Amino acid sequence: MSNQEFGPKKLLVIIVEILLVVILAFVAVGLIQLYWVGSIGVVGSSMSPTIKSSGSKVYINKAYKSLKKGDVVVVYIPEELGSFKPNGTKYTLADFADDKEVCPATKKTTFSDFIRSLPFVRNLQAGEDTGENGYKRVIKRVVGCPGDTIAFVNGELYVNNVKEEKFVYTWSTLGVTDHTSNNYNYKLAEGEYFILGDNRGNSNDSEDYGPIKASWIYGRVFLLAQDGKLDSKI
Repeated sequence: MSNQEFGPKKLLVIIVEILLVVILAFVAVGLIQLYWVGSIGVVGSSMSPTIKSSGSKVYINKAYKSLKKGDVVVVYIPEELGSFKPNGTKYTLADFADDKEVCPATKKTTFSDFIRSLPFVRNLQAGEDTGENGYKRVIKRVVGCPGDTIAFVNGELYVNNVKEEKFVYTWSTLGVTDHTSNNYNYKLAEGEYFILGDNRGNSNDSEDYGPIKASWIYGRVFLLAQDGKLDSKI
């Protein structure tokens, strides 16, 4: 082969082609993370011992078709949900009926969202103290789906009249009840879910603020990475 074949022009073409491949790969990964699959770091201990907070990461499916009891999800919860209004009543689901355009889980994507989805640009985290735009980003387990009846009786959780042995509370922690009763009974409507942390004694969840909306769910967890291992059974 002649030296002309490996001259400056040929080298420049090769460099440009490599750069284009790298750019296209970054764009492809960014689009995938923006619309389909994302990775999120876990902070806090609300899902312990299933998910350790230090160094753990979950992978979520944003394009999930359905959810079932037992699924782990990342959710955007309005920071005001469950807190008290100036008039003394609590903020409930009804106060956020038209929030699809502002909730980070469902608002329309922008070019800025795409840039943040690119590799190495932003590392999202889920925990009690993480969030954006007035919503906190949490990771919890689904214990009740639309149509299910959720009940707390004397501090014990029942789903469709079946006692859940894993979720036991005391009267003092039942935020969804009033001050005169430790009992609670609610049938989940269409588009409503009841979520709890696996660390029952240290989790701010539906037991505190009631059911959440399907439109707040950012994605369903399908893979857990912790302790140098990958686990699809969480």
